[in-house]
Amino acid sequence: MSTEKKTKEIEKTDIYQEDLKYLETAVKTAWSRYSGQGKTEKKGVKDLVTDADFAIENYLIGAIRERYPEDSFLTEETNTNERLSGRTWTIDPIDGTINFAYGIPLYGTQISLFDGADLALAMIYLPAFSEMYTAVKGDGAYLNGERIYAAPRPFIESIAASGGFSMSPELLAQQKKLIAVLPEKIMRMRMFGAACAGFAFAAAGRIQCFITATKNKWDICPGILLAREAGCVVSGVDERCDVEGDFIIVGANEKTCDTVCGLLTE
Repeated sequence: MSTEKKTKEIEKTDIYQEDLKYLETAVKTAWSRYSGQGKTEKKGVKDLVTDADFAIENYLIGAIRERYPEDSFLTEETNTNERLSGRTWTIDPIDGTINFAYGIPLYGTQISLFDGADLALAMIYLPAFSEMYTAVKGDGAYLNGERIYAAPRPFIESIAASGGFSMSPELLAQQKKLIAVLPEKIMRMRMFGAACAGFAFAAAGRIQCFITATKNKWDICPGILLAREAGCVVSGVDERCDVEGDFIIVGANEKTCDTVCGLLTE
């Protein structure tokens, strides 16, 4: 890489880090103002949405537009059909809304930025734990400003987690098959009900594997970048977070990832 190109990459990284500082303030402000749950409504047969989801999302869109008025948004509640083009922000205002609505502390806000073809930055905020996870492509993963890393263990000593059961009968059948064989091969299996917790805990080395069947970019893009920057191996998605199979597998190392993938395809 030429000296000029290196300089430009460093400048971009510095800008993205400044963006993360700005977002950290915006996200914490949104939660302090709007985390009173308010009204809860059904979003589907087995899904919920709260007033806080809409209020936090709208606040964050407004905050980003103040800084980047020309940018686009792909968000869970109000911009669900936008395509990735130019600079596009993905926002999940409350990932794990059912946990949030029921008082289970595994929920959080997820944000990422696609700058052209690059998944450039990511943020996951878990307010119940006061944990702010951040990553810039090529610059590592951080928890409250401290560098974090994946923590591989022997497979029998590993903890694996799932986001939740799929609503698809076909995917649910595969999950049941995996659950029938995986627990006897590892230390424990957990179910968080929120992708934000699974990705974040894998990046922080608290679990060695996370498995999810979701394909929504606002659910997966922040966690994919965070996990990769922490040294995790992520399978089942391409560079633009398009899901290539039925499941995304996050492993603390390649062996863990390959072992779980093998169990899913047996």
